[in-house]
Amino acid sequence: MNITFHAEIENGYSTGYEMLHGTHRGEGDFQIRGRATLTPDGRNNNIHYELRYSWNDRIDKNAKYSGDNFFAGILHFFYDPKDYAIHIHWKADSDVTVCDGKIIRSNGYPFNKVKK
Repeated sequence: MNITFHAEIENGYSTGYEMLHGTHRGEGDFQIRGRATLTPDGRNNNIHYELRYSWNDRIDKNAKYSGDNFFAGILHFFYDPKDYAIHIHWKADSDVTVCDGKIIRSNGYPFNKVKK
């Protein structure tokens, strides 16, 4: 698996993510890399995922967010902050069982409890 897309967290200032509310294309956006191993078992297909997730961002002022403009103005009053890249990586394995095209069992990240 090799997936890259832009990801955003809505209202980062209310959730505590502030300057991390969106990935940055120039830094790599959001990436999911790894492999999925399929093991058929009768009507079921068992899939084991070994994945690495990456949140790639640049800590900089984004005119799209009023909070960025406000806080950047305060910071620039006191000193001259520099933009910087930040890359957050984590690994997480997960397992899924699919029957007739529906997930019937799952565990691990990001598959929290699936309603049956």
